[in-house]
Amino acid sequence: MGPTSALAERVARLNLAAVPAAAVDAARAALIDGVGVAIAGSTHQLGRLVSGYVDELGCAPVAGTLAGGRPTSAENSALVGGVAGHALDFDDTWMPGGGTDQATASHPTCSLVPVLVALGQDGTTTGAALVESLLAGLEAHGKVGFPGRTTIRAGWHGSAVFGAVGAAVTAARLTGLDPAGIRTTIALAVTHAGGLNVNRGTMAKPYQIGNVAAGAVRAAALAARGFTAAGDVLEGRHGFAHAFLDDAHWHPDRFVASLDGPLSVLDPGIDMKRYASCLFTHRALDATLEMVERHQVAAADVDRIAVTTSPGSIVDRPAPRSGLEGKFSLQFTVAQAVLHRRVGFRQFDDAALRDPALVDLMNRVDVVADPALTSDYALVPRPVRIRLRSGTELADPVAIGTDAWCRRMSAGELADKYLDNTGPVLGAEPARRSLDLLARAERLTADQVGELLAILTSPQRNGVSP
Repeated sequence: MGPTSALAERVARLNLAAVPAAAVDAARAALIDGVGVAIAGSTHQLGRLVSGYVDELGCAPVAGTLAGGRPTSAENSALVGGVAGHALDFDDTWMPGGGTDQATASHPTCSLVPVLVALGQDGTTTGAALVESLLAGLEAHGKVGFPGRTTIRAGWHGSAVFGAVGAAVTAARLTGLDPAGIRTTIALAVTHAGGLNVNRGTMAKPYQIGNVAAGAVRAAALAARGFTAAGDVLEGRHGFAHAFLDDAHWHPDRFVASLDGPLSVLDPGIDMKRYASCLFTHRALDATLEMVERHQVAAADVDRIAVTTSPGSIVDRPAPRSGLEGKFSLQFTVAQAVLHRRVGFRQFDDAALRDPALVDLMNRVDVVADPALTSDYALVPRPVRIRLRSGTELADPVAIGTDAWCRRMSAGELADKYLDNTGPVLGAEPARRSLDLLARAERLTADQVGELLAILTSPQRNGVSP
């Protein structure tokens, strides 16, 4: 059996009764985080632009959207949700537990939650179906996306490449398709795979995720109607692997064998973000925040800050032109950490770039390229050195050491993040009720799923923007 058929068979069989409890816990956490980040992202300017566009289309009112706009088609609901889910760059990330595994960094859940919301509003979907479909999509994304970091060809946006496969599987499972239907959905959906990394720091990067989510919903609907496509789309000549992956690192037999391994939500697992910025800024932010708190450093005390990274780092951007671009700037994020002692998603707006105190501090942040580091994936033990005007130099090691990219969030911290993201948008009580439902997502009845999605897509919003 080839890779495409083997993957379709694997995800078709996946059910909650047969997976470890830890995998269900991980999927539930991803669902909570993905929903919360999308609700917050829906109020960003780019979320409002896409929602307004969809409102103007006047489609048949099949599904509400995470932006709270008018009900629209399921496909357009997924478009809005995908854009919102990646708008803040606050969504979860696939990363290995340590720094030696050069796995492909991508955002797995942002393209899946919009599919769940778009297709889950039919009145019959249970919580178990939602979580199984999410787990299946995460498994597909993870297995396709982890042959090794070097496999993806330069320029492609991994989240919008591997995310197309994951979103296709989630859509196919919620639609009730068999393995053949799942295989066709994957083949149709990957025609929407792509997106370019040149769009980092612009509105186009989240749009690439919305495009993938919408394409998956469309693909599942067409597959259910008998539409056909290549049956070997992953491995076939001129197929997915040929187009997107480095041939030297794509091994079909190893891929098929990997499907019998641990679920991707357990190995390598998913990292939830504490900061609404590129993950490659997070070790530096952890180090900076630890030092400014421990040594009570104020911005006025700082002479220079040196941040060590690799040559050609994607997060060396000394003069970001927007809050979105600031998410990919060590200079911007580290200055925020020193100045405000926190890096919340509301700090990444264009107005911050007009703050003289922040701009002055950014100009004192030097990103130092260490030629011994081969990529942004290198886990530097002391990534930040702060030289004070007094002459003292601080260079404390990151508390988490060199075996992880960021501190893992506890269940309580994840709940706090969710309420901070959703409370100002949905209102305090609806936000708390939705969290209560999400916290037992796999046990929800169809009526309770309907209640949850009604809260998340309600047009009654507080109107507070991040």
